[in-house]
Formats: sequence, structure tokens, C-alpha cells
Amino acid sequence: SPANEVPAATAPAPIPTLDKDEVDRLLRDGCTLYDMGQPEDALRKWEKLLSVDPEHELALAYIKDARRDLGFDTLSGNTLAAPVEQPPTGVHARPALASHLPVDEQARIEQLIREGTQLFDMGMAAEAILKWEQVLAVVPGHKEAEAYRAMALRESEGETKTITPPPPPVENTPSQPSTEDFESRLRKGESLVQQGHFEEAAFLFQEILKLAPRNFRALQGLHQAQALLEARQGTHAAPPAQLYPPTPPLPGTMRQPPVSKLVPVEPESAAAEPIEPPTALTTPAIPARKGLELPQLLGRMEAEIPGWLKDPKVIFAILGVVVVVNIAFIWVRSHRREVLLGAAVASFRTSAQAPVARNLEIVDLAESPEAIRREAEAVLDDDPLRAYYRAQALIRQNPLDVAAAQLMGRAGAAMAKSPEAGRGSVKEVEKFLASGDLDAAEKMLLSLLRKNPDDADLKARSVRLGLNLAQIYALKERWGDAEDQLKRGRAMFPLDKTWGARLLFLGRIKAMGAEERKAWVQFLG
Repeated sequence: SPANEVPAATAPAPIPTLDKDEVDRLLRDGCTLYDMGQPEDALRKWEKLLSVDPEHELALAYIKDARRDLGFDTLSGNTLAAPVEQPPTGVHARPALASHLPVDEQARIEQLIREGTQLFDMGMAAEAILKWEQVLAVVPGHKEAEAYRAMALRESEGETKTITPPPPPVENTPSQPSTEDFESRLRKGESLVQQGHFEEAAFLFQEILKLAPRNFRALQGLHQAQALLEARQGTHAAPPAQLYPPTPPLPGTMRQPPVSKLVPVEPESAAAEPIEPPTALTTPAIPARKGLELPQLLGRMEAEIPGWLKDPKVIFAILGVVVVVNIAFIWVRSHRREVLLGAAVASFRTSAQAPVARNLEIVDLAESPEAIRREAEAVLDDDPLRAYYRAQALIRQNPLDVAAAQLMGRAGAAMAKSPEAGRGSVKEVEKFLASGDLDAAEKMLLSLLRKNPDDADLKARSVRLGLNLAQIYALKERWGDAEDQLKRGRAMFPLDKTWGARLLFLGRIKAMGAEERKAWVQFLG
């Protein structure tokens, strides 16, 4: 039955085949990706190449380097691609180095392989081949060295397997430049590369290579100058400030130099086209242009002046206008300067006289009878003692003032009716002062003065206590209480003009700042 039928064996998928151009393209793409810092993508390209040609020597060598850079085990076959490459079998199989070579010798062989690849990337195929032949001398049949050497021979000598030994050195003759001359030319070429003059540097290095085709510094400098010149022409960007030395390539990378622009290593190769120096070196300097002489210049200027301007009347009129304009300008400027100077002098005089006027200001501290009468009537009900002293001052000024006598009588009657009149004694006042109770001492003194307002000792004690209280009230910003204390003292001693000065000074202190006020309050006493 159909269910019991055994399915036919599936035929193995045919191995895809690629032509030589496709193989070379995969190899080059892998190298390009590896140089761009993408080893994983490069590894996929080379493994795709191995899936078609498992015996490809260069792909095997590149894969080994990529695995080593990525940290993969080269023996386990742990790669990014699915197919696992098999070690190629052939007549040139690489011997196991670990079996008969010490570790330091293996490291030296790896170092020679890397140095060879670096020299080949720099366009020095002959020197790279010498490095790989040193590896083959120690380990015959070394797979990577043979693959690199064969590729370099194909690039430089057209599929040949040997290299031509370098020509013997030519001794210095009158026609050959000396070593010092070579050194100065090389330094000049490297300086031109650093300055961004790539055409001049390339021409100078080519001239050196005509005389010494194997000069390492000249080859390297020419290759660098041509590469930078191509980059500038492709991007139209300004060259960087520091162009030399170049960044060394990564170990194991294989960048093919532009063979078309490299000078052939072997002097026996085909003759190159004649090299022409750049235009900047061959173009003669433009001679300096000689200017016109002064007589010729004046003659040309005179010829360009219209005829009517040469008339003497026109010339004198122009000169007159110029003189008048200049005189007017000078007069206006001098007048303006004088006005500004006068204003500045007046302002300075005013600012200088202001403090002198303040210092010379005379304040009249004398009180008018009307002012004394208004003060007495205003405080008759609240402070009859002070009204009594004010009425007494009016009678002293005018003994025939009947209104002042009546006012004094009313104040005396008000003090006699006060229930606190005559209470206490001077000893009790001293006790209050000793204990620091200034308010109680003031009340008792006022009570004693209401009973005997003309007692000189009580008046003196009350005035001293009032000055202390005025200072305290001023510090606490109780300006009304401080003013009342000073006015009571002025009422008790109307002939002392210092009480009026203290009242004016209290107003000045009130307008000061808090910090400045503390230093001036003490002068109230």
C-alpha cells in the first residue's frame, strides 16, 4: 500500500560552483570587510568561499586570523556561519608545530607572518616575500607562508615562483647623489606630505626612486602621498593637520595597494612613462608689476578733470566754501565745549557748596510764646506737671500775661486733684533705681513733683532719669516716648537750649540706619 512504501532516498544537493571571478570577489569582499573592522561579516564571506573550494589556501589563512581576533577556538570550528570547514588535505599540509617546535619559536614564526602581511599591504612585495621565505626555511611546507608567497609573486612578477635578488649597491660616483643628499630629499618629501602638498611630495619621491628603486622610505612616502591625493580629490575636503605617520594595519589584513600607481620594484621592469613635475614647481614666478611714476600719475589725473573745474573762479569758490565750513565747524565745536564746561563747573560748585551750607546752617533753638502756649494747652489733661512748667515759662517771659497765670492755676489744681500726688519718698526712688526698675522710679518722682513742683533736687533727679529713658526708648525705636522725656526736661529747664538741640538730634537719629543709630544714641545724654 502507499502507506507502507519506503520513500525514495533524496539525492544529495549538488555543491554550488563559482567561477574564478566570483571566488576572487568573495576573497576581496572579505578582506575589505576585515579592514573596515567587521571580522564577523568577513568570516561569512570566506566561509562561503570554502563551501565551494575547501582547499582554497588564502581563505583558510584569513579565516584562521579572523577566528583568532574574535577569540574563537580554531580547532573547534565555532564560527558565525553554518558550514564547518574541514582541514584541507594535500601535499602542502602544514605540519603540527606544537609537536617539535618550542613556544618561542612558534611565536617568532607568527611574528614573521604578520610582518610579511604588513609589508605587502604597504606595497613592498619583495620585502614581504623575504619574511615568508624565512618561515619556510624553518618550517618547510608552511601553508600560510606558501599561500602568501604565491600571491605576492603573482602580484609582483606574474605567477613566477622566485624573486630576483636585489642589485648590488652602487658606490657613490660624481653622477650618483650621496647618502646625505638622499636623506635631505626624503626629509623634504615627508615634510611636504605633512604640509598637505601631495603632488610635490609624490614627484620628489619618484625622482628618488629613479636613483634608488628599493628605497623603503621613498616607496612608503610615494604610496602615502598618492593615497591621500586620491582621497582629497574624491571628497573635496581639506587635508587633516597631521598626516604622517600612517596608522599601522591590523595583523593579518591584506589590502592590495594601487599597483597602477606604484613604482615598479625591479629596475628591469617595463619603462614607465616620463614623469613631469607638477605645475607649481615649473611655473615661473609672476614678476612684480611696476607702478606708475608720480609725474605720469599726476598727468593722468589732470587729464581726467573737467575743463570747467580748472577755472580759477571755481577753484577759489570751492576753497572759500571749504574754509567757511571749517570755521563754522570749529566755532560750533568750541561753543559746545564751553557750554558743557560751564555746566560741569556749575554742577561741581553746587556739589562742593552743599556740605558747607549744611555745616553753616544756623538753627534757632529759641521757642516762641505761641508754641509754648500750644504745648501747655495740649498736655494739660494728660500731663498737668508739664503744662505747669510751660505756663511758668510764659510768665517768666511776660509777667503781665494773665492767660499764662490762669493756665498755671489750672495745671496746679489738676496736680492737686491727682490721687498719686505726694506718694513715696526719695529713698524709695533710690531703691527702685538700684534694682533697675526705672519705670517705677519715674512714676514716684513725678508723684513727688506734683506735690512740690519747684523742688530743685527732685527736678534734677527727674531730668537725669529722663535722659536715660530717652536713650533706651530710642534704641527700642519708641520715638514718641523718647520725645516726651526730652520735652519734659525742656519744660523743667526752659533756659537750657541743649534740650532743643537734643530734640533736633533725635529727629536725625530717627532717619539713620539701625547699625549707625546705635553709635549716635549715646549722644542724647
